[in-house]
Amino acid sequence: MLHPFRIRFVNAKTKPYCLSIVQKYDYENYLCSLLLPGSRRNFALALRAFNVELAQICDRSENLAQAKYRFQFWREIIEHLFDSSNDSSPHHTPLERELKEVPS
Repeated sequence: MLHPFRIRFVNAKTKPYCLSIVQKYDYENYLCSLLLPGSRRNFALALRAFNVELAQICDRSENLAQAKYRFQFWREIIEHLFDSSNDSSPHHTPLERELKEVPS
């Protein structure tokens, strides 16, 4: 069971950002997330916002090389997240913060 106070966004700016991009680019899942309890909603919004970010990489990139670098950036973030030797590192993305709180 997740402890309610542990499921939160660390930076006050990240929750509105995740909420706004999911609302703008993934409206159906935005509506579904509103039905979730608050303790689960933050994780769902962070995950959906991550999906939006990944889905827009090719559209936002001017060329294939730039798109590859952006995908590489996210790949490294995810690999870093699941590297157990980095447990004491700060969490740089909302998804990273929320995934660290999910029990194994």
